[in-house]
Formats: sequence, C-alpha cells, structure tokens
Amino acid sequence: MFTLTSLKFCVRGEPLQPGVCPTNDVQHWDKIVFMITSPAIARQVNLTANTELDVKVLDDPHKVADVKQKVLDFLKIPKAPKTAIKILTVDYAIICTSPSTTAAATQTRVAAKR
Repeated sequence: MFTLTSLKFCVRGEPLQPGVCPTNDVQHWDKIVFMITSPAIARQVNLTANTELDVKVLDDPHKVADVKQKVLDFLKIPKAPKTAIKILTVDYAIICTSPSTTAAATQTRVAAKR
C-alpha cells in the first residue's frame, strides 16, 4: 500500500483527505518543460525552436530517468543529439488509479539544471 499524506488539492473548495492507494494503482507522471534549441531538429518534428514546450510521460520513480532521452523518445526521434534539447523544469504528480479509494493526486515542481 502507498499512503498519500501531503495533499494540497481540493474539490469544490473542500480539502481532500489523505488516503491509501494499493501499490499497483500508484502512477508517477512527469511533466517535462523543455526547449528544442536546434532549428534543424525543430523542423524535423514540426515544432518551433527556442519555444517553451512540455510533454507528460509515465515514469518509474524507482529508476533514474534520462529526462532528455524521454523527450526525444516522446518526439519519436530517439537518435537525435541530446544537445538539441534544453530541460527547463520537471514537475511530477503521483496519482491513484483505483476508483475505490479516496486518495487524490500530489504534485511537486523540481527545478532543472540549466
């Protein structure tokens, strides 16, 4: 079981209470805010270079993530140079997918090295 304790969200103005979520129903999502710094790579994926963009990806919180590679994989250009991507911030949310629990999501912002 995974206990959610640091909840900062509310529904219709009412604070949500901490809940318990079965371990198999816990999901860890990353919101990666980034820029494509290479005009050639930006053209390849039909996006604008040097513009703030974001992707949301399911993550395994028990493993060290290569955030730039996650972005390249999401954009379907896994072999592109990692120097073409600049990570601005990484936010994450932990959610419970079990419909039978009163558990809610928690989220945190993590500043990225520039």
